[in-house]
Amino acid sequence: MSISNYLNLFEQIDKNVDSLIELHRSLIKIQSVNSGYMPTGNETKVAEFISKWLSDFDLSSDILYRVPERGNLICEYPLTEGERKLLLMSHSDVVPVENEKKWSIDPFEAVVKDGKIWGRGSSDCKGLLASQMFAMMILAKNK
Repeated sequence: MSISNYLNLFEQIDKNVDSLIELHRSLIKIQSVNSGYMPTGNETKVAEFISKWLSDFDLSSDILYRVPERGNLICEYPLTEGERKLLLMSHSDVVPVENEKKWSIDPFEAVVKDGKIWGRGSSDCKGLLASQMFAMMILAKNK
């Protein structure tokens, strides 16, 4: 890929940063709390959201289940014919909210405050997940 193509991709990210923030917030608002006891997590709700979002950009995906509440999403995007592949991996469950009284905001409201997104899973790992989804979208738009 040429330097100008890379610059174009970065420009698209910069132009759409508000959409990326809203995507991140949408993921935080999906309560996918994993207490460590089966069956918890509700990752399937996140996987369904992601699958629908990706389909808007003609990216197909599959949700695999070990148990119904804990679905995992797989999306393959054929960028090149070569043997080398890139794996984008994340998780969508979050740890339980302990002592909600210590929170100044609702842990699942995804509040933007002081230049940060506040909420359960905002940094581990729904921010990464949103970034990966956004990268897939930009690649799909630029095939």
